[in-house]
Amino acid sequence: MIIIPLQKLIIMKISFFSLLLLLPPVYGFSQDLSYDIYSANTNSITKVKLIGAMTFADICSGYPVNWIKEYISAEISTSSDSEIIKAESKNDVLSTDQLSILDNARIGTIITIDVKYKSRNSVTDIVETHNLNFTTTVVPEKEAEYSEGYEQLLKFIKENAINKISESDSKQMQQGKLKFIVDADGVIRDATLLISSSNPEIDKLLLDTIMNMPKWKPAETENGTKVKQVFEFKIGNMGC
Repeated sequence: MIIIPLQKLIIMKISFFSLLLLLPPVYGFSQDLSYDIYSANTNSITKVKLIGAMTFADICSGYPVNWIKEYISAEISTSSDSEIIKAESKNDVLSTDQLSILDNARIGTIITIDVKYKSRNSVTDIVETHNLNFTTTVVPEKEAEYSEGYEQLLKFIKENAINKISESDSKQMQQGKLKFIVDADGVIRDATLLISSSNPEIDKLLLDTIMNMPKWKPAETENGTKVKQVFEFKIGNMGC
C-alpha cells in the first residue's frame, strides 16, 4: 500500500483545481437543441419539368385527378416581383394561356393552382362544392450547396454558434428561424430573422454566423447560368 502524506495530498488538490481555473470555458448545450439548413421552398418544381407540364398532375404529383369529376373553375396564377398573372382552364388539362404563363415563369416564381369542383357526398347523396389549393415554387435544376459539403456546413454552425449557447439558455430559448440568400456568386446575402429564439443575443449570434459563412457553390439553371436561391435555418429545443 502506498501512503501519501496529508500535506502532499492537499498540495496535489490545490494544483489540480488551479489547473482547472486556467482552462478556457467550455459551453454546453442541450442534447435536444437541433438545427438544420434547407431550401426555403418545401414544394418546388424545376423549370425544365415545368416547361414539359401538360396537366395539373405534372405540376403537383399528388393532384387527385381520379376523383374530381366535375370542375367549376380551374385557375393557375404565377407571382413574381409583386406581379400576379392568372389564367383558367376547363379542367386539369392546361390551357394555352396557362401554358404561356408557365413558360414565362422564372426561378423563384410562385405558382398556385386553385380549383373549385363538385362532388356527391356518399352519405347524404347531396352534391357539394369544394376547393383545392396547391402552391409550388420554381427552383433551379442544380440547387446551391455549401462548398465543403453538408456535414462541414453543420460543423461550421456548431463551432461558431451552437457551442456558444449555454445549456441554460438553450433550455429557455424558443424555436427560431432565419432566412438568407445565396447569390449568383455564392455569397451570403440578406440574412433575416423570421422567428425569434426569444433571446436577442442568440438571435444576433445566429445572424452573424450565417452572414459570416464562407462562399457556397451557387445554384445553376439547366444551361449553367448561376442564379440566387433562398434558404432557411431553423434552430430550437425540440423537447419531448
